[in-house]
Amino acid sequence: MTPMVQRRRGPKPKTPDTDLLKAIRDDLAASSFSGEGHRKVWAWLRIVHDIRMSRTRVLRLMGERGLLSPHR
Repeated sequence: MTPMVQRRRGPKPKTPDTDLLKAIRDDLAASSFSGEGHRKVWAWLRIVHDIRMSRTRVLRLMGERGLLSPHR
């Protein structure tokens, strides 16, 4: 019996996680602030760069890589 490999459910996204993470890092580097939240990054990528993805996906990627803005 082969072990179960856990994969994401649903259709494959148009933009792979690696490309989306690069776009997030580029956006954070271009920002004049020390940190930005996932909602602002999501909106900026959607409006300016026309990269469509869910807000929760941006939150997950930024949280996994420690890119979220500092908070109390």
